[in-house]
Amino acid sequence: MSKPEYFFLYDVPDHNDIKDKLLLYFDELTDTYNLQENESCNISSTDYFHNAKYKKIPAYIHILKESVYPIIENNVLDKFGCEGVRFQGSWFQQYEKGSSFSYHTHPNSHFAAIYYIESPPGSETEFLNFDSPVPKEGQVLVFPSFIVHRSNPNPSNYRKTVVSFNFDLHFKEYKGN
Repeated sequence: MSKPEYFFLYDVPDHNDIKDKLLLYFDELTDTYNLQENESCNISSTDYFHNAKYKKIPAYIHILKESVYPIIENNVLDKFGCEGVRFQGSWFQQYEKGSSFSYHTHPNSHFAAIYYIESPPGSETEFLNFDSPVPKEGQVLVFPSFIVHRSNPNPSNYRKTVVSFNFDLHFKEYKGN
């Protein structure tokens, strides 16, 4: 029996084009809604709480649907023998030097994903009781949403920016013998 894989890394081919567009959206949202004041206390900026409070779909979702979601769909459909993927929720987080987010999981979904838009060395996501993969800027990390993880304090003078989202798999109907 082979050892199960829990972490999957995928490159976003048009990352450089997407990065600039997303960062403009995040800057505008942060300025408009004062997203530096958030309930997590230690994330520099996030629209997670704003989206949840006002049941908003992020203005930048079309970029994810065009460039990032298809990468996930193309890779997980065959890997897991499913016929569809349902994305649920998307939010950005920015971490200036010293900012972090404590251990947590993503309940009510099969998988979580993190798209690394700006990723200074040493600011990677840490997974409890697992060897933590080291994604590069321009990659999407996918993992089961029950795995406990956190964003360590950013040790760099450069900002870390990610977009996170959750998704479920829809399986083909079983037609037994």
